Amino acid sequence: MLESWVRNQEAVTELLDAQADAFGAGFLIVDAEGMLILYNERFALQWAIPPAVLARRSVSALAEWLSANGGDPGKRLAALLLSKEPPVLGEITALSGQTFTFRAVHLQRGGWLWAFHNAQELHHLAAGLRDAGNLLRLLEAHLDGMILELDADVCIVGIWATDTSYFEEPDATLQGRRLVDVVGGTQGAAFESLVRQVFANNQPMTFEYTLEIRGKQRVFSASARPMPSSEDEAPRVTVMIRDITERTRIQRQLLETDRLASAALLAAGVAHEVNNPIAYTLLNLERISKGLRKLATSTPTAFLDGLLDALAICMDGARRVQTIVQDLQRFSRSDRNDSYIPVDVHSVLEFAINIVRHQTRERAAIVRDFGKVPLVRASETRLNQVFLNLIINAAQAIPPGAPDKNEIRLVTRTDVRGRAVIEVRDTGEGMTPSVMQRIFEPFYTTKPAGLGTGLGLAICHSIVTSLGGKVDVESERGRGSVFRLTLPSAE
Repeated sequence: MLESWVRNQEAVTELLDAQADAFGAGFLIVDAEGMLILYNERFALQWAIPPAVLARRSVSALAEWLSANGGDPGKRLAALLLSKEPPVLGEITALSGQTFTFRAVHLQRGGWLWAFHNAQELHHLAAGLRDAGNLLRLLEAHLDGMILELDADVCIVGIWATDTSYFEEPDATLQGRRLVDVVGGTQGAAFESLVRQVFANNQPMTFEYTLEIRGKQRVFSASARPMPSSEDEAPRVTVMIRDITERTRIQRQLLETDRLASAALLAAGVAHEVNNPIAYTLLNLERISKGLRKLATSTPTAFLDGLLDALAICMDGARRVQTIVQDLQRFSRSDRNDSYIPVDVHSVLEFAINIVRHQTRERAAIVRDFGKVPLVRASETRLNQVFLNLIINAAQAIPPGAPDKNEIRLVTRTDVRGRAVIEVRDTGEGMTPSVMQRIFEPFYTTKPAGLGTGLGLAICHSIVTSLGGKVDVESERGRGSVFRLTLPSAE
């Protein structure tokens, strides 16, 4: 029997050695007749057994040596090796103090295969796995984002996320795909270029991009870092992605607020500087007008009549400048000084018309279609901001050049529930249904760069709803739009 086992000993030993080394195990095979068939060097080192003892190929000789030289642990191992029915699992400590877990496998042709693992290494491995699990749970609890692992071809080779809604597709479908295909468009190309720079320079980089996900515009921050790797490992880059849509919205809103505050401060200063000279200009023009009228009474001439007409035009122009100055002073008034009081809608609309007249002059005529409306409880400044935004928005929807063929119609009425209804109607380009679904989203705009921040309509919606009202929109591509405000009566 021994000859049949030994015939292919070299090949079998090589195979078992490779597997045992892979699992960090020492192994020993004995047959049913108590002969030592195979063993590896790791087993001899674990128990400090001299090669001459193992060379005798006798389990009895090995057990005798262990009993004589291995102390109590050696005697226990000797008993296990000589047992006809040993336990299949267990743990034993060698004289060196190292603890080994063992597994005994009964062979089909009789005999046993013994495998010995260093228990301390297993304990360290288990502890490491527990620590890794704790770290992952900690990251999951505190990290609001997604981590991508990318290879040198900028393909996704690993995904870890607490939020599965970062892309239009499920995370499972992203594995193995190129980043540029997942993100798409110019954003994806810029993102891939950044990751390639990280590979080339071995330095971290950050990048922000915008995606439309499930019909909504979202802003993301991506932080790419090279992964530490050994010489025989392929280089990798990890990318931390966070959704910063809300943070970006707040930052832009603060920036817009700061810009408006600066404009209001400038308006207040200009109004103050212009108000005085306009006042005494009008006063003196009035005096000149009285003198000319008195002179014309005593000595009527066509020349004096012409001077009086010219003077009337000058006075009318000066009064218009004075009205604009008063509007600027009113616009610069701080919200903190505004109170929610009964407000005349028509008065606020007239103020807004005067402010935006220069922006509508080349695009459309403003038509007043005012009906009877109740007073509404609001802040005049806030309500004026709404009307300004809506009229400017209507004007920008109309191409310049044909003001006689286009109009912005301002309609006011009272509905059956006694609420004030204000409509801003335009004959502009209109909107598609997909655009209408998103017009009140912050930062969403269809205007060219420099013509809008995408905040105007969002602010209007916020102000009107805070007053207890609502905003409705009707539009058709090529046939203009209607923005309808409904505000509760102050009564």
